[in-house]
Amino acid sequence: MKADPRHIYTHPATFHITIKPMGTLGDQVEPKNLSKIIEVAKSVTSRMKPFEVSLEGLSIFPNAIYVKVGDGEERIVRLNDALAENLKGMVTHGKYEGAKMIPHVTLAHFVASDVDNLLAEVRRASRLKFGRMNLDKITLVRASLRKYFGPQRMRARAFEKVAVFGLVPSKRSPDQAIR
Repeated sequence: MKADPRHIYTHPATFHITIKPMGTLGDQVEPKNLSKIIEVAKSVTSRMKPFEVSLEGLSIFPNAIYVKVGDGEERIVRLNDALAENLKGMVTHGKYEGAKMIPHVTLAHFVASDVDNLLAEVRRASRLKFGRMNLDKITLVRASLRKYFGPQRMRARAFEKVAVFGLVPSKRSPDQAIR
């Protein structure tokens, strides 16, 4: 597939699977709540075992191309639900969370409207297998959308790590762990 320079391509350094969008710090998220958000996220993720996810097939949103999460999708959705429940009132709740969530890795955002050739390429790649990875940590990041959607040279620095939460094999009984 040939890259079309009219679109915005995700820099490989920022490939990620969004678990829970939190909102904009200072806008939807109060800076004074950040330490509490970190505490809650650490508590929720500490009850979760590492798991494997598969990345398989290209698909599209109305404005983006993405790689679908296959195996592990339901675990990501359950983690989203647990974070949303425990962070209620501190972060935003988007319309594409819970049952409407589609775990994915965004590859590009459409800028031009004449994307028929690009969509045909995506359809041809809808069954490609990209591989598997072990999800053993969750990283809370502060995203700069100006950098993410800005010039290519800025995109690798779009995310700033705020906190990292390791997932560890649970010593709790199965009913206490998030699976």
